[in-house]
Amino acid sequence: MNNFQNEDPEKLSIPEKTLWQRWESNAQRNPDREAIVHWVAGEEPIRWTYKNLIETAKKFSVRIKEAGIKPGDVCAIVIRHNPYLYPLYLGISRAGALPAVLAYPNPRLHPDKFRQGLEGMSQRSGLDYILTERDLDPAIRPLIEKEGNTIKSVFFPLEWDIKTEIDPKVDAEVEQIALSVKETDPILLQHSSGTTGLQKPVVLSHRAILNHVKNLGAALKFSEQDKIASWLPLYHDFGLIACFHIPLAYGITTIQMNPFEWVLAPILLLEVITKEKATLTCLPNFSYNVLAEKIHDDELNEISLASLRATVNSAEPIRYDSHQKFVAKFEKYGLNPLALSCLYG
Repeated sequence: MNNFQNEDPEKLSIPEKTLWQRWESNAQRNPDREAIVHWVAGEEPIRWTYKNLIETAKKFSVRIKEAGIKPGDVCAIVIRHNPYLYPLYLGISRAGALPAVLAYPNPRLHPDKFRQGLEGMSQRSGLDYILTERDLDPAIRPLIEKEGNTIKSVFFPLEWDIKTEIDPKVDAEVEQIALSVKETDPILLQHSSGTTGLQKPVVLSHRAILNHVKNLGAALKFSEQDKIASWLPLYHDFGLIACFHIPLAYGITTIQMNPFEWVLAPILLLEVITKEKATLTCLPNFSYNVLAEKIHDDELNEISLASLRATVNSAEPIRYDSHQKFVAKFEKYGLNPLALSCLYG
């Protein structure tokens, strides 16, 4: 059992002072528990246990150090829905650098516009490296070569060799970096969505996120039997904090879907909840309307939402009529109306 679970919220405590310590502790306590289930429609899910996730993250952390990335460097991650994004993210943290997940550009976005966005973020928040896919090299390379640019280099971590054994000496050096990190040190750089102006960077510390884990875990009464199903993008704080960091630190399973697949086929979330018996999901208000209005009843024959004990509405103004539509549509498929809940982030 987690040592801060099902207790008086005032007495909850987290002995680990950093996220890496917390992740590693979860892997030691429950090595075979599923940490992240990477879901792609029509394919067999890829299931990361805590043990495998940590072991792969360590390999990435060594490659990160070998690439010359130093503690405190900001590493922008611009990668599509990929199972190796998760251990890469953890590996950056173990190496003492700061991950910053950014949206992968859609095909309609002009390369110049994409570069301008990156350049603006680098000037405001000091992006040091971009970790991305080879396809984006032509769009990013001119920015790297531009005089006065703060971005030092671009890397393609999905092409790194993480199958072979890592250098034990470098691994020991990275471990010392991880041990030197303080709870007040930054863990990540989060950018706002930019819907009301320029994207604004926010730095969060290990302590801030672990406090959020403790408080939200108590409010939602997390238990080790919980599973969170999420299609929310990790470049948005609702997806990154509520549906990635919190379950990962708490020690429960999260099922990660591709947000663009969900937009094309909203029933995907319901299929995941049914097949994985997910107990929680987080949804911005508009998605309650999408799920209630865009899915035909004849698509729902095999759907059961009986496992859901909470749906968390946040990130947008919350509408009573959206909840009403959602319950009216799905109560006959096992949804408990009392599962509806709201969160102010």
